[in-house]
Amino acid sequence: MTPAASINQQDRRDFVGLATIAEHLRDARAAGDRQLVAEGRMAEEVAADRLRIASALAANWRRVADIAPPQAETASPTEILAMLEKVLPAAVARRDRAYQALVNHAPQYRHYELAELWALSNRIGAFSEGVQQDIEDYVRPRLNAESIDAGVAAMLWWQQRTGCGSIHWLIDTTIALREQARSSSIASVAEAA
Repeated sequence: MTPAASINQQDRRDFVGLATIAEHLRDARAAGDRQLVAEGRMAEEVAADRLRIASALAANWRRVADIAPPQAETASPTEILAMLEKVLPAAVARRDRAYQALVNHAPQYRHYELAELWALSNRIGAFSEGVQQDIEDYVRPRLNAESIDAGVAAMLWWQQRTGCGSIHWLIDTTIALREQARSSSIASVAEAA
């Protein structure tokens, strides 16, 4: 595998992660807003509009992750940017609360680097029940909150700089180049026969 190919695979894994976080945001928004509507604290129209924008964000990043052709735009880049600007502070606060819970209830892990916490989480079965409970209750929530915070920050970075225009241009070019290579390959096989 060439270095360029391995970079593309890493980028693709990152994009799949961003798509997953965007879908999580959409699903959380749908559930949370549905609850607010049921409690009479949000109008149905507002909830529907917020879900439309969150769904557009999720569709944008799923398109990138799947290297898929364009879809109809259901929210403007400005609407998506505004949503991400509101979501990021909440993600940061959630990350900070998860870290504080870890410090308060499992202080032995407070100085661990994220990579070390991921290693603990991935090897949970190798530890005593008490350590497993700490990992479930405090380490994994911190890792989850860190991932969501980083993902929202990355999506906001893309949106602030280019909307999704440049990343969609890369995806569209990749699709076109793959189609061109496929067509050339089919033509070469036909000529050889």
